[in-house]
Amino acid sequence: MKNENKKNDNEKNKNESDTSRDVKAIDGKQDNVLPESESKKENSQQEKLSPSTDLINGVQYVIDHYEEITQARKLLAERLVPVIDAVREATSYYAEKLNKIDYDAIAEFAHKISDFQQNLKNIINSIHIPSISDERKAQLFESHRKWGEYGWTLDPNGGFDELFNTPPKDKKDADAKSLKCLKEPELLFQKTYSYKKVKKSDFTEAINDFNDKRYKSCALILLSLIDAHLIRFQKMEKTQRRWRDVGINAVSKAKNRIGFKEHHEWLFLAMYYENLFACLEKIFESGNDFKNQPSIINRNFLDHGMSTQPIRRKDCIQLFLLYCNVLEMLELARKVKK
Repeated sequence: MKNENKKNDNEKNKNESDTSRDVKAIDGKQDNVLPESESKKENSQQEKLSPSTDLINGVQYVIDHYEEITQARKLLAERLVPVIDAVREATSYYAEKLNKIDYDAIAEFAHKISDFQQNLKNIINSIHIPSISDERKAQLFESHRKWGEYGWTLDPNGGFDELFNTPPKDKKDADAKSLKCLKEPELLFQKTYSYKKVKKSDFTEAINDFNDKRYKSCALILLSLIDAHLIRFQKMEKTQRRWRDVGINAVSKAKNRIGFKEHHEWLFLAMYYENLFACLEKIFESGNDFKNQPSIINRNFLDHGMSTQPIRRKDCIQLFLLYCNVLEMLELARKVKK
């Protein structure tokens, strides 16, 4: 009897357990695990409702460093105050200036400037600049050459510009007119000192000799300075020769290197070189066995002690002019080379 009752109790407990599982199955719950679709839905909702991790970390950083951030903000504000004030002051200043500007007057002024430019253009276009004939060019070249043959080169300060456009009657006429235009050579000395290649120590000595009326020693120094520049101006030729030309041959080399004939397209420069090399060729011409005394100062006669004529103040002025013009030639050659 007891065994039967025990059996009935076991069957009852089993039935209750099965019923409980069935109920859980119906409710969709089993071992506290949701179905897959329901689980994803719930997780999605939680993500939408949950704050971002970065935001949480950022807020936490602000909380932890609140005092440091506040101090930095105050310091930045203090340093920006003068900048803001300066900008505000400048803005106010220029705004006030702009309010005072008479824009109508500006427009009228601009219109007048435009009219002036147009009138100036019309005046320039109306001026007739006559071209120089070939005949006149030939006369100018001949005149500048003649002045050079008498020992006179252009004054770098412009004293001879008009003078050289007309040939002198003779050497006496050339000397008289040139000395009249160049009474005091101090400006010539200042101009010479301004050149880069001037040898100041020797040139100063030449000036001192000139002022002391030691004209021969003055002339010898100036001739040596000119000679040195003509020698240095030569290019070393790719031959077996190991020396450079001096005297008249050095003048010829300088003339070829300058490209003498090429400058005939520029009239003033062509006349300048015509005059300069005519003078150099005359002063540096060969002594021709020293048979006849030259009409003007000559490098060979003076250097070799063969000159019987006294060296005068006029001779030194001619050499001062020549030295200055040789320096100018070197400067022009340097600029063309660049």
